[in-house]
Amino acid sequence: LTLPRSDCALFFAGDTSDTYPLMVQMAYAIAAHEPARDRSMDIARVKAHLLRLFTDLVRGLKEPAVPFASGDAQFLFAGYSWLKKDFRIWTIQYSEKEKKFAAREAWSFHPRLRKVAFIGDWATRLRAAMAKELGDKEGQPLYLEPLRSICELISHAKKTDTIGGPPQLIRITQHMNTRPLCVRWKDQDTLLGRPLFDYENTDYWIVDPTSGKFHTPRKFGHRFREESEDDENSG
Repeated sequence: LTLPRSDCALFFAGDTSDTYPLMVQMAYAIAAHEPARDRSMDIARVKAHLLRLFTDLVRGLKEPAVPFASGDAQFLFAGYSWLKKDFRIWTIQYSEKEKKFAAREAWSFHPRLRKVAFIGDWATRLRAAMAKELGDKEGQPLYLEPLRSICELISHAKKTDTIGGPPQLIRITQHMNTRPLCVRWKDQDTLLGRPLFDYENTDYWIVDPTSGKFHTPRKFGHRFREESEDDENSG
């Protein structure tokens, strides 16, 4: 989920019915507070606010049918810190013992990766697959190896597995711009896990994880004429 500020994004693993409402409420909270919205508040402070908000939202549940558990909701909060002049990633998880959310900052396990974090029940397998993909080529620039590792796992997943569907990809730059990237998956262009329809235009670039090539946005700068005519008629 991209947020109402352009330097960070929020990702989840777990039960969608538990995680997605929390993410949406965090987006609303950022949009409602100007320092958070206009980025004068650094992402580290936003992260602290996120932890308080998530904790209080869960504590405010009235007589839940099932107690909130640590595996119900896991998050990654990632972005560029103008204060530290660096990218930062936090793994966020609920502690059943302390009844609150806590964050752990990510580092790395391989010399070709500056920082990396994993969540979900396939995290260990992805870490192993990524280590194999990265190899022992220390000093060689990183390209799309992490994305290829994820795609390899997904492509071999069974229907009964807890992962599947097109990979979702968001790019955050040091210029504090956050933009999704479309992924060409099984000969279809997809955006954040959803196949794009033939009539859809997108301003986002498209990456093919198999070939490693980037493609220009679909029908960039062009719109269907019949859509324009419909707009004029409806006005």
